[in-house]
Amino acid sequence: MSSERVLSLYKKLLGLAEDQLNALRDERFDEALEILEKRQRIIDDIQNIDREVMNTQLLPLNEEAHNHRNNGSREMVINIEKILTRNNEMKNTLQLEMASLLDQISVLENFKLFSRHNKCNQNGSTISISI
Repeated sequence: MSSERVLSLYKKLLGLAEDQLNALRDERFDEALEILEKRQRIIDDIQNIDREVMNTQLLPLNEEAHNHRNNGSREMVINIEKILTRNNEMKNTLQLEMASLLDQISVLENFKLFSRHNKCNQNGSTISISI
């Protein structure tokens, strides 16, 4: 019962990871942060279920229950691998965005330095640029 619940939470987590990646790609950062909060709540739920299972007495499983548990475990591993892949894609997307922002800041800083040291004064006219 708890393994089925955990599996459904992992599937939900994967769907949210995909939604978050799409939000980041579309530069909807506020939405991506909201999705991150939802993902964290699901992770907390999974940890709580794991904690409950660890605290209960486990009975020996019959073969059918053991096979069902193994199938569920395989499916969970597949979902976890997909979630980790989406997380890496999000990390790469954010690194590209950060690099782009750093380049823009650098250009602005260079322009700011240039404008400080190069005030133009011709025929009583002054051009001054402030950033």
